Amino acid sequence: MAGDQELLLRIGADIRQWEAGLKRTETGASKLKTRIAGMYRSTTQGLSRAIANPFTALLGGAAILKATHDLAQYDSQLTRLAIQGRMGTEEQMALRHGIQQVSMASGQSREEILGGLDAIVERTGDLKFATEVMADMAVASTATGAAMGDLGALASNLQQKMGLATDEIRTAFGILTSQGKAGAFTLENMATMGERLFAAAGRFGVKGMGGIKQFGALVQMARMGTGSSEQATTAIEGAMADIIDKAEILRSSGFSIFKPGTKNEMKSVEDVFKGIIKLTGGDVTKLQKIFGRESIRGVSAIAQAYKETGGFAMFDKLAEGGDPSELMRDFARYSQSSVFQFQQLRNIGVEFLDKAISPMLAKTTIWLRNLTSSPEKLEELRERLGAIAGGLQDGIAGAAEILRPVLFLLQKSAEGWGAVLDKFASERRLRETRERREESAMDMWNKYVPADVKREYARKKRAGEETDPLERIAMQYATRAKLEQQNNVNLTVQVDANGRVTSTSDDPNTALNVNQRGSTAFAGQ
Repeated sequence: MAGDQELLLRIGADIRQWEAGLKRTETGASKLKTRIAGMYRSTTQGLSRAIANPFTALLGGAAILKATHDLAQYDSQLTRLAIQGRMGTEEQMALRHGIQQVSMASGQSREEILGGLDAIVERTGDLKFATEVMADMAVASTATGAAMGDLGALASNLQQKMGLATDEIRTAFGILTSQGKAGAFTLENMATMGERLFAAAGRFGVKGMGGIKQFGALVQMARMGTGSSEQATTAIEGAMADIIDKAEILRSSGFSIFKPGTKNEMKSVEDVFKGIIKLTGGDVTKLQKIFGRESIRGVSAIAQAYKETGGFAMFDKLAEGGDPSELMRDFARYSQSSVFQFQQLRNIGVEFLDKAISPMLAKTTIWLRNLTSSPEKLEELRERLGAIAGGLQDGIAGAAEILRPVLFLLQKSAEGWGAVLDKFASERRLRETRERREESAMDMWNKYVPADVKREYARKKRAGEETDPLERIAMQYATRAKLEQQNNVNLTVQVDANGRVTSTSDDPNTALNVNQRGSTAFAGQ
């Protein structure tokens, strides 16, 4: 039988990547455990006094019954998962302990973690793989807000359709997270839409970490040409289907989607899409002969960039994959938030109740098993319960009337606190995202925007005149600076009389174009 070590829980497997976030988290959790232990002892010592107060005793009893019900339900789900994964009893106990460890380290509840495992086993039947990546999924969920069930589905697709090994899943999560920040298709979007996207990628034979980077870049570019992640996914699905359906038309036009010397081995997704864009020169009219009305939106952003610049600089930058370690930095930052601390407090409370109730639940299970071990004992129990039920019926009916208003108040109180915590968590995340964007914009403003532009912007703001937002102006100058650095092109960015960003250049092929919505496109590669 395998023990805890056989689960290969990878918390601490690569301490250099984990220590920044987890050390502080574990230290805080340890201190919090000590405080909770003191409160738990005080509560136990005062239990006899609480019983003297019927209302307090009622509350305490209701809490214990609720905790017992939750524990029994959790154990039931865990047992079903272990049965499906062909786990023995000892292995199941080790898995239970491993889930609790990941819960305490990541801030995810054990039910959420179990949901991630179940999503993988449902698709692959591989519980071993699920346990090996559950820590990676939990950290990604905490850092990005993606649901554990969706991340489980994503991990399954990365393993089965993209051919990634277990130790590559965390890196893939990091790459997709970094690409999502550079574009607009987040890891959470990828987890939700992954089933459809990777099914489409499978038709192209996209494999490995290189395939992940290229396909991720394609998805980000498609998102730029659509209004939502759902539309981008539909466009990608359609574009890939159209390319395969029009393979013969493309070949007759001078471009084959298959590798030289083969009849059905696809070129890389990057080579195929770039080849088609080059073949058409990015001309929408020509592209419409290959792609349908919906699917053309999946290539419109790449085609537009190529038409204006003659190259694929933006796609190539995204295809580099960004910084995979950014995911762990996000987790370390979020672990310092008050919401995370509330999550830790919840998990510690669950652990204490688990330890207190589990022995009692186990003994109760054995007692019930013995009580119903034979038809004779079961019939005797039924008769006794029938006699008791008749006497208790009236008493229960009266008690229900008395308790109804109390239970109503308890329910409303719980709903109120739940709504407050959910709203607090949501507002906290939105505020942190906004703060990061503002910090980034101010950094670019201070570093790249000339002093005269800053003065003109301040003057227009004071005068109440219309002007582009500070963030947009800062982004234009930052992008111009990066393009100049890459191509040694001297661009001059100006603000027109209406306060909108424009540009001039000695070379018409290096003009910086700004559309009405403030997005940028460049000419010159």
